[in-house]
Amino acid sequence: MLSDPLAGLGLGPTKTSKKKKQDDFAVLNDSSLDYSIKEFIDSKKAIKDAESRVDRAGAKILQKAEEARLAEVERLNEVITSTIVNGKIRVTSKDQYTDIGSDKKGELVAVLGDEVNDFINVKTSIALKADLAADKDVIQKLIEALGGGTQASNLELGKAKLISMFDISQKLSLKPSFFNKYNLSKEFREKVEPLVENKIVKQHKPTVTEA
Repeated sequence: MLSDPLAGLGLGPTKTSKKKKQDDFAVLNDSSLDYSIKEFIDSKKAIKDAESRVDRAGAKILQKAEEARLAEVERLNEVITSTIVNGKIRVTSKDQYTDIGSDKKGELVAVLGDEVNDFINVKTSIALKADLAADKDVIQKLIEALGGGTQASNLELGKAKLISMFDISQKLSLKPSFFNKYNLSKEFREKVEPLVENKIVKQHKPTVTEA
């Protein structure tokens, strides 16, 4: 079971802001801009095509560099993060991952089992609700909410009050130990492959610089 002091409260993932509705717009018809508009559109397309070629070439380089890096990690039995490719560029893998929504807890536990707490942190965000932030008696309300003893019934009451007073969201993060185990153990990489394939575990892109 993933260690979480607020377990059982049914908290969802961190809330995202809604997109703003598009405003009304003005209309301009100016034939003197026709050539500039064509040049702009054609240039944007050329840039997009060039970026697509760069992405394809980059993906091939990154894949081969990662294979070489993991082979060297296995040989040394030590984590290294960089690969020099053809003496020209350095590809550096990052021990950083995108935060995971708390709604993915079950899938993480299913794959990691008893090791889940070795590799996952639960990060809780607590913000005072706007109406209470403007209330001159808020400190007194907080004292009442957080007091009351340590018996199970008091703790459950405290949780209920906490939910009523605060906006609470959670997200999960991977510990550095995940990166180390992923690098050093082929068996572990195979074990967590479903998390990678389903984009639950998403490593930050490597950096590519001149060697």
